[in-house]
Amino acid sequence: MVSKSVHVAVAVIVNASGEVLIAKRASHQHQGDKWEFPGGKVEAGEDVTKALIRECQEELNIIVKPSRRLIVIKHDYGDKSVMLDVWYVNHLSGEPVGLEGQPIQWVAKEALWSYTFPAANKPIIRAIQLPSEYVITGDFTDYDELFSEVKRLIDEGYCLIQFRAPQLSEQNYLAIASELLVFCEAAGCQLILKGSPQSIYQLGGKGLHLTAQQLKQVSMADIEPFKQSGYLLAASCHNEEELKRAEILGVDLVTLSPVTHTLSHPDVIPLSKDECEMLTLQATMPVFWLGGMTQEQLSLAWSRGAQGIASIRAYWR
Repeated sequence: MVSKSVHVAVAVIVNASGEVLIAKRASHQHQGDKWEFPGGKVEAGEDVTKALIRECQEELNIIVKPSRRLIVIKHDYGDKSVMLDVWYVNHLSGEPVGLEGQPIQWVAKEALWSYTFPAANKPIIRAIQLPSEYVITGDFTDYDELFSEVKRLIDEGYCLIQFRAPQLSEQNYLAIASELLVFCEAAGCQLILKGSPQSIYQLGGKGLHLTAQQLKQVSMADIEPFKQSGYLLAASCHNEEELKRAEILGVDLVTLSPVTHTLSHPDVIPLSKDECEMLTLQATMPVFWLGGMTQEQLSLAWSRGAQGIASIRAYWR
């Protein structure tokens, strides 16, 4: 175990077409011949955004303006430990050139998995591909109201929706979920379902959200079909222990709650913003803050290292 990690500033540079800039590491470098996102070591006492600007100028001959932090990833390779401080960049001046002779390439977000990256970069790819807002369905009186509301959300551009309906029996939930899957897939929306891994996978679900209780109980074998198929695996977390369990299982994203008091759990004491930030920065996957969150708090979540927010009431009418 390496005692001190190397602080690395990483730029996710996105062009007007939504493509991401990647570069190939030289053979002699650590993790050589693999693709990476541009960036480099933060010098002692250096501000991370200034390090990012400097590295992009030195490596790519471009002037960048970091817009916001995307994710922080700590990873131990055995021979080297790194802390990747990842920032979105969508403002740049100049045309990127590999000044150190490194091949560079603009790649569509959905095509990033086709390239070989160092292991520490995998959560970054997932964060790039995920939106900032994770919508959770609320109460509905009937089938028509549910589908009408989901259609409205999709029409407004939301593309990650969890179907939550604790009032339904498992049989009724799966019956409606089956139709919602078809509806959302046709609209290009990722639907996340709840329930047993086996039943959701057999239904054809391509996204599963584990409760905190399931997180403790499921085995790797239970979720292996989702992982093998490249489907999205999410989990509810409330503390460090649950985040560690999510990491062991290789969960793709988590919700962290409660950030504030909620109507659904009025007796639960919320985490402080500092606790949320500490846990978020410890996580090895994208984190959505949940619990009384509003769209006005999205910038707050970003500033504390979160992927974004998850909510029922901020979206459901």
